[in-house]
Amino acid sequence: MMIIQRRRAHVVRHAAAAHHRAALHLGRATAEDTKEFLSRGELPVGRASAKLRVGKRASNGAESSSPFVHVSRRGVGSPYLWAKDIPRIDASKNAISGFQSNFLQAAINPYIEAPSKKDAEKQAYVESLVLQEIIEDSGIPRDALVVSALLTDDIVRAAGGDPVDRLSKQFLEKGVDLAAKELDVETLDHVVCRIPEELILGSSSTKLNDVLYRAADVLESLRSESKLQSYGFAVSGFNGSAATLDALVESSFSSLAEKYDYFTSLQLPASLSGGVLPLSSIVKQFRDEKEVLVIAEKPLEATLSNGKPLSLKSYSDNTGEDVALLLKSAFNLAISVERKYMETILPEHSNLKLPIAEDVAWAHILANQHGQFDNLEEWIYIRETQITPRFEVTLQEFANFEETKDLGFAYSIALRELLKCFTASIELLDSSRAQDIMETLTSHNLTSSETSKLEEVAVKAAVSSGADVVLVQDQLGANSSLSFAETYSETQLAQLIDLSKPFFQVE
Repeated sequence: MMIIQRRRAHVVRHAAAAHHRAALHLGRATAEDTKEFLSRGELPVGRASAKLRVGKRASNGAESSSPFVHVSRRGVGSPYLWAKDIPRIDASKNAISGFQSNFLQAAINPYIEAPSKKDAEKQAYVESLVLQEIIEDSGIPRDALVVSALLTDDIVRAAGGDPVDRLSKQFLEKGVDLAAKELDVETLDHVVCRIPEELILGSSSTKLNDVLYRAADVLESLRSESKLQSYGFAVSGFNGSAATLDALVESSFSSLAEKYDYFTSLQLPASLSGGVLPLSSIVKQFRDEKEVLVIAEKPLEATLSNGKPLSLKSYSDNTGEDVALLLKSAFNLAISVERKYMETILPEHSNLKLPIAEDVAWAHILANQHGQFDNLEEWIYIRETQITPRFEVTLQEFANFEETKDLGFAYSIALRELLKCFTASIELLDSSRAQDIMETLTSHNLTSSETSKLEEVAVKAAVSSGADVVLVQDQLGANSSLSFAETYSETQLAQLIDLSKPFFQVE
């Protein structure tokens, strides 16, 4: 937290200069500056980039080409759900300052208002900080960067809200305004709108075309007001069916692109389990004919056959025996602290407004429910949204009284260690699956020095899929040498996908 505070103070102090603010706020990506930026990288622009159209398509037979900006194959975005700020900031800055990426996407939820006083809790805090530091410290012009916002409500949404509302005029206008405010830009280069899953597969699917056309009307209007340069739509949740995606392209997106000039991208999930890799001939034809940029997101987020998530990444080398011993010790310590509170401290200080016994019983609860947790991502979600927030409140309540400060300190250490060991025990299940995938791929010569980790294999597969841009943030790690210009052959990609499939099946 201290590092973040120092960084924020540094940014606020220097960004106050008028010329820095003007350069950041008033700029927008241009063809000339984006090309110049990418030319400073290690690879020729053609191999290292794609094109994002920001104007009307040239008519058939026209001598002039469509207006576009150059976009790096590597995009900065799609962080893990609970990714930490500092690794994201460092990875993003390194990718941009090293001229590997000029496409930066921030996720914005129009249902959430950014706090006015706690800058670190803003939705786009990381991306905003990266933009300011890159422009200020590295001297990279705003016009060389393609700033994108993904309007989505993956986590928080209005209770009982109609999926149609999530592409409404109010939702889109609020999202664009929030994104511009938090990223401190006058014009967003690209806005991607997440299509609710219910509009693709659910009972509301018959409304999809009408909803998309109304949304496009709103976005075209925002474009005419210079609030954005172009826009696109993101699809997910269609059970990894290439046939479903093809049907969407033919029944919805093709006609939409024909009518609306500034609909210029399609954002798709691109994990090995997704079923849409490689892109079908229908999607590729749509991309080429309509000059639509295909953005691959979440390449490391696979889905098991039971619907549960699996992160395609490297895991620790801890053995089951080591984890079991550490977990047993952590349980014993945390349970002893909780018993002391329930049996001694709480009765002795009944006159104080102390936490109820149920709020100091996490070790007991986890001991009884350990067998119910068999998926790492689900456990992390519960840990971060249910356990940790309530635990922090309990620690603050202990800190309010001299009689419980020492106990609060002991409980803080004990429960944090228990949560760490508990996570490691659940991670063993996913670790074994990931290790089996890598061993199989290695035995078929589908790994190399630059794809020595599962996350590198997964990202390279997405790069090889036919997508123009692949979004990653801190997932590859600082030492990865993965090149976004190198791809698997069609045969290798097909083999890789086929070999991986059995490991996503759960009996």
